[in-house]
Amino acid sequence: NLDKPSVIKAEHLNIRNLDKKNITIVGTVMAQAIALDYYAIEVDRQLEIFMKMNLNIQSTGDFRALSDQKLFKMVASNNIVITNVLSKLGLFEGSDAAWDNADYHYTWEALRKDFELDSTFRDLDLKLGIIKDDTRFFLEVLHNKKSTKLEWIIIILIGAEIFIGIYGI
Repeated sequence: NLDKPSVIKAEHLNIRNLDKKNITIVGTVMAQAIALDYYAIEVDRQLEIFMKMNLNIQSTGDFRALSDQKLFKMVASNNIVITNVLSKLGLFEGSDAAWDNADYHYTWEALRKDFELDSTFRDLDLKLGIIKDDTRFFLEVLHNKKSTKLEWIIIILIGAEIFIGIYGI
């Protein structure tokens, strides 16, 4: 007999009543933990790519190696992670059983704490913020490069128009 609805030990969980709702809660929290780990690996990979880009620019001072396509893929990948973590994992939604019953809520909270879902999410959110800042910077650099290119094209076209106007070609 358990005094509490559930007790988490080092490598196992004791549940007072093994029923469908408890199994759903355990499965949901475990799935969220695994998904967060997956996204944490993906975000770490993205951070590594940005770190390499920053180190390359730091050492060369040259933005010409910055690829539009690569950066756009990074932006899309970052957006996918944010969307999936916030909308599909339901980290902050709880479970219906946990909202309806204090025993189920206790198990849900205990598992979330044991799997460190909140701290893992905070770490992931911090890293996503760094990626967002890097992305914003590199997109501004690309925008400025394109603007400068277009300004030169306009200057050349105006010069050609003046030349045509002066010589009446």
